[in-house]
Amino acid sequence: MKQVFVLLFFIMGISLHAQDKHALGIRGGFNNGLTYRNYASSSKAYEFILSPRWGGWSITGLIEYYNPLGNEPGLTWFYGFGAHLGTYRTGKPNVPAANDNLLLGVDGIIGIDYKFQKLPLNISLDAKPEFNIVPTFLDLINFNLSFRFTF
Repeated sequence: MKQVFVLLFFIMGISLHAQDKHALGIRGGFNNGLTYRNYASSSKAYEFILSPRWGGWSITGLIEYYNPLGNEPGLTWFYGFGAHLGTYRTGKPNVPAANDNLLLGVDGIIGIDYKFQKLPLNISLDAKPEFNIVPTFLDLINFNLSFRFTF
């Protein structure tokens, strides 16, 4: 009987693992923070990134499209677009007279992504250029490495 339960849990674990629709993790590089992905399908996901930025915070929302890369299961390349909204500080960060300012812009993203087949782990490397509308400037050098737990 014990072996039947072990077998059932093993089968359930495989089927649940195959249906991973969420990924939560950390992002490091030029735009550190927390990352959450919701997979709408095997070729489309929505990603949200919460990042500390210049003494403030920003939240980014992206829609991403995935395509197989080679014959390795779980290896894809992706691209997408989205927008960010946040605040940043001018002046000295710890001085009460520092000003909080609005940060608003549009984002692109392109990268490679690997989902381990036997572990609930996802790794991606991406470039995420930004065009800030408020204040106006272009941030092209924005490379990041993310590690996510999938569930």
